[in-house]
Amino acid sequence: MDAISESKKQKPSEVQGMNQAGKRLSDLPDVVLLHVLSYLPTKDAVRTRSLSKRWECLWASIPMLKFSENEANRIHLMDIVDDLLSLGSSDIEKLDIVWVLLGDAVRIRRSISTAVWCNVLEFHICQSDCKRLFETPDSPFTYQSFRELELLISHTRKIPPPICLSTLKILNFENITFTNDHSTQLLFSGCPELEEVILSKCNWVNVNVVSICAPKLWSLKISDMEIDNHQWNESDGCDIVIFGTSLKFFKYSGEFLNDYFLYDSSSIDEVRIEMDNARERSRVAAYRLYNLLRGISDVKKLVLSADAIEVLNHASELLTQMPLFNNLRTLTLNSEPLDLESKALLMIIANSPILKALEFSEAILFEDGCNK
Repeated sequence: MDAISESKKQKPSEVQGMNQAGKRLSDLPDVVLLHVLSYLPTKDAVRTRSLSKRWECLWASIPMLKFSENEANRIHLMDIVDDLLSLGSSDIEKLDIVWVLLGDAVRIRRSISTAVWCNVLEFHICQSDCKRLFETPDSPFTYQSFRELELLISHTRKIPPPICLSTLKILNFENITFTNDHSTQLLFSGCPELEEVILSKCNWVNVNVVSICAPKLWSLKISDMEIDNHQWNESDGCDIVIFGTSLKFFKYSGEFLNDYFLYDSSSIDEVRIEMDNARERSRVAAYRLYNLLRGISDVKKLVLSADAIEVLNHASELLTQMPLFNNLRTLTLNSEPLDLESKALLMIIANSPILKALEFSEAILFEDGCNK
């Protein structure tokens, strides 16, 4: 009652002042409101569009938007992405879309079109499953704005030719099918600014040979896994030629389903090779590992799994041709069990004249000054 009585005693000028103060938020410039919205989760920022006509489109100009689908908001998320496409905002710098449930190929294509239309610099899309074969939109000249592209898509999907990504610096592909030699080569030759590349569980069975030549590339990670329901054949392997004039870090994990050749890699500092048991194709894997080792002979730090060392013993004729690791200072063996009398291991050590440290996990067996 006291509060009500006090309110009645207020002068009209005081009430008018309060009403004016209450309107000041919407009177602020767009740049200030967008700064405020950028601190909200995307779902909350989108909700502000119902406040008034002034706020209806404001959320679509937030520099970074992240959408995550779940069963409760799936249809709602699709509508929001469609709204982005219709609004055509050109202020979005980073767009993340996570499709947790069954994806719709048409919707995913629209998401990519949205990113392209809005001139997004960094685009990430993660999709767990898709009802139909998925292909990216085939408008090559509209991909110019991408600086970072991440496509993580379960099951194999196709990238049509040609995709020109002339400003792209970071490329992350997972579960992507490369359709043929020509389109795949166009993809990598169309990315002259590449600095970081991750290729995980990609399907190269339609490709015989491709070269990755990016003068600014400094980090390359490849995960090579057997494709589901595909019977492996040695002839399926692709020759992947890498020109690494600026390459500093290279990581390979997998079963050597493909052949990797590194050239001009004198700048390389660290290489990590984590190999799974090659089983019945050990000799082929040994030759492919040997080809890779020849290309990274200038490496300063080399990390090998026990399986990677063991597989070399399945082609003993290669051991006498093991390359010299003239710059190798640290050799790390990061898995067990390890045969310390392995001929391949002893040959690598013997061919490393300035080796400073041999590491097992976190323990150092010997350092500079100790007899090898």
